[in-house]
Amino acid sequence: MNSIELGLSGSDALRYFKGTPARINRDIDRLLARLRNEGIRKAKQEVAKGETTLTNSILGRRVSQSHHTIIANQHYARYVEEGTGPGGNVPQQALEDWVKVKGITPTDIYTSEEQMMYLIARSIRRKGTPAQPFMKPAYVHVLEQTPAAARRVAADAINPTNRS
Repeated sequence: MNSIELGLSGSDALRYFKGTPARINRDIDRLLARLRNEGIRKAKQEVAKGETTLTNSILGRRVSQSHHTIIANQHYARYVEEGTGPGGNVPQQALEDWVKVKGITPTDIYTSEEQMMYLIARSIRRKGTPAQPFMKPAYVHVLEQTPAAARRVAADAINPTNRS
């Protein structure tokens, strides 16, 4: 096989392009909204379990008809996604909140909660934290879903009776 032929029926193409550009913009908006929702679902699915605050902060936003965005709206989201290298200080309040949410308590009666948090912070300073990607897998998923979603939107645009 050395050739591929593609075509549109003249009447379908004419019917579609008569509504240009407003109709095309609407269809692009529908495509991006569909992909945005897929991305949000996948990112929430990939977040480390027990990170409810981070999961709930993953939101989508329509900036314009041709621009949609997905964001993890927590200050520490990047550190979960990319991990941290050794060094740096752990914010005391963030550590206290994390210990409280995780329900971590000292394992022996001789260690106070403050000492335990100091040891956790020291370990993080020395070793860093591992990456736990959730946005990158969502991005890859959206890229994989784009052709099928575009076909569905195009089919609906050309033949409105196909809409689901």
